[in-house]
Amino acid sequence: DAMLAGEWGVVDAADGFLLLAKGAPEKSIPEAFYSFARVAQDVQPAPAGPLQLVDLRADDWSRWRQTKLVAEWQVGEGFDAQTMAPWLEVVTPQQEVIATLNTAAPPALVWYPPERWEPGETVRVTTLPLSLPPVVGVRAAGATSQPTAIFRRDDAGAMQRVPVALASAPDLESSLAEAGFGPLRSATAQVTLPDGAAHTVTAYVTDKAYQPGDAVNLWVQWEFAAWPENLAAFVHLRRADETVAQADGPPAFFGPAEAGQAEGRAYINDWRQVLIPAGPVIGDDWAVAIGLYDPQTGERIAMDAGNELLLGPFTVEPRRTPDQACALIPATCASQPR
Repeated sequence: DAMLAGEWGVVDAADGFLLLAKGAPEKSIPEAFYSFARVAQDVQPAPAGPLQLVDLRADDWSRWRQTKLVAEWQVGEGFDAQTMAPWLEVVTPQQEVIATLNTAAPPALVWYPPERWEPGETVRVTTLPLSLPPVVGVRAAGATSQPTAIFRRDDAGAMQRVPVALASAPDLESSLAEAGFGPLRSATAQVTLPDGAAHTVTAYVTDKAYQPGDAVNLWVQWEFAAWPENLAAFVHLRRADETVAQADGPPAFFGPAEAGQAEGRAYINDWRQVLIPAGPVIGDDWAVAIGLYDPQTGERIAMDAGNELLLGPFTVEPRRTPDQACALIPATCASQPR
């Protein structure tokens, strides 16, 4: 703005770039400059609401494990930038929010803010590069379901999109294997609720050696049409008989956590993470314990011959030598390829 207010003017513009020259008469920014944010398109059907998410993808630089998330929104009639502003959240399976559009403003929202958006156009918003953990979900405005996308960095370092249909997959084990999470280790038990009804619980973890600081992904299929009232799940990471981390509570990342939200299914798929400490934790005596309890009394619910399902043992090995990305960008160490 200061240059255009002085003796500089615009010669050309495209895709977020301006070519300026001293003495050029043009002082306004041409529409072509905004092509990085305004998506060229054929005639599209009107969106279902004032703001509809039409695309969400990851643009990944695997060498440095830097990821840009690209969201495209179609603007409909009645869009109000003050009350319907676009939003995006990057979350872990434990619902920790690790990035939003406010973390660092994307260039599109700076140069082409929602106040300028017009009905009928599609706007592309690209985040600045993010150092993401190995698994994230993305929630976004205008999506038909949340999370609207799940991404994982595999052991070779490639960023992959995980089907959100895992949340409702009846054969969870096969679906996890197809999504690249295998080989899997599983355990099954019967839990008896206070009303006397018995239900099957099956849990899965990736069968591999872990390292200090790793997040252990745990998937559980609860044979419930709706989550039992007044009960919560406990998920404890143990070394020998000592609990070193936990992820208690009702299902959240997949859900549904509330009665009446299971869409007629006779089961609830659940995805949690427990974090292995970063300290001296080498050994082959690690396991995950799963069960149900009453949060008001702390009393556990009967499960087979005891009150918990044990999945393990598994091994924690010494941490690998940092690669170049980890050495220069510590936030990328958690997703370093094996």
